[in-house]
Amino acid sequence: MSRLRRLAWQSRRRRLAALAAALIVLSASAACTTAGHGSGPTATPSAAGPPASVTPSTAPPTPAALAGGACLLLDFTTVAEQLGTAFAVSAAADTSGTFSCVLQESSGSYPRLTLSITATNLSPADFTADVKPKGSTSVAELGKTAYEAQVSATKSAGPVIEVGWLSGNDRLIIFRYAFPTGTSPDVSKALAPKMVTLAKIVDQTTV
Repeated sequence: MSRLRRLAWQSRRRRLAALAAALIVLSASAACTTAGHGSGPTATPSAAGPPASVTPSTAPPTPAALAGGACLLLDFTTVAEQLGTAFAVSAAADTSGTFSCVLQESSGSYPRLTLSITATNLSPADFTADVKPKGSTSVAELGKTAYEAQVSATKSAGPVIEVGWLSGNDRLIIFRYAFPTGTSPDVSKALAPKMVTLAKIVDQTTV
């Protein structure tokens, strides 16, 4: 193997390792959201077999679903058609019953698309009171109840679109698109309706 190819492979391994580490943190956070409501720790996404703890995908054109877990519900082509972002790297994790998937472009950490799914016994009223962020917008025709929220950028992170819903088969699902630093809020707001449309496509696979 040439020195340039070896350096490129090492760089890719470091990026995947960082992606997997971020995914584990995300899964732990999502699991805490329903911990106080008696959520079940053993359910899996619909039609998804037990995933490995962390399974990064190989280079494109490998399907996102090859990572397993919640990534079984995502497809690079569908995501690109809906959002206009050509993600090419996927990683899945299962942390305390929360199944998560992260998609990234091959060239960097952001933008980043994350999906987390947790079995729950939350009622729609509980969801509205305990999960739905203040200032968020209700979303119709998505699960039992749903919202879309805009998370403002900070000095160290770009804006985030978050779509959350309580699915018909009692799953708490959080879907987030994180932009690079310096992204205009107008760009985030313009993508929000497309994220909602993609969320409805994902929801159909969990029913």
